[in-house]
This record gives sequence, structure tokens and C-alpha cells, in this order.
Amino acid sequence: MRLLIFISILLSVMYATNPTTSNFSSFVADRISEKAREEGAKEDLSNLAGGIASMYVKKNVQRTNYYVTSTYFLDMSLFRDFGRKDLEDIFVLGIFNFFLPLN
Repeated sequence: MRLLIFISILLSVMYATNPTTSNFSSFVADRISEKAREEGAKEDLSNLAGGIASMYVKKNVQRTNYYVTSTYFLDMSLFRDFGRKDLEDIFVLGIFNFFLPLN
């Protein structure tokens, strides 16, 4: 009985903290801004890069909702077409309001 209660509570928390597409685009924007600052960009430029990345993600992300967790797929072929051959597609697991890259 206690196990059933524990599982019910865990699934309820997972459902309540399942990240949305907006959460994912904010996550990507923050990561891009951080990376730009690490590479020496000024704050305004890093914020611009993050904002552009966020807009791209909102338009192009494919979210699969499993109700207690979600996966996010971002096709990077557009950037590969412009010469960034080293970029791989992005596949991320969203769980408990956290994002874990799977590739």
C-alpha cells in the first residue's frame, strides 16, 4: 500500500513538473547566452544570440509529451547547410523541470 502511495505521489510530481516547449526554448536561450559569454562576447551580443536561438527553437522543436516526461528533438540541418558540418541534431529529455541531453 505504501508503495502504491509513493508511486502515485511520484507520478503526480513528475506530471506537475513536466517541462513545456517554452521551458525548453528558455533553457536553450540560457545555454547559448552562457556559451557566448564564455567565448568572450559582450552581454548584449550574448543576449541577442540567446533570443535568436529561442525563436528558432520555438518554431522548429519537436516535442513528444509522455505526460510525466517529454523528449525534445531539434533538427540542425539548416545550420549544416550553412557550413557548420560539425553540428549534430539535438535530442533532450525533459523531466522534473530539468533537461538532460541524450546525444
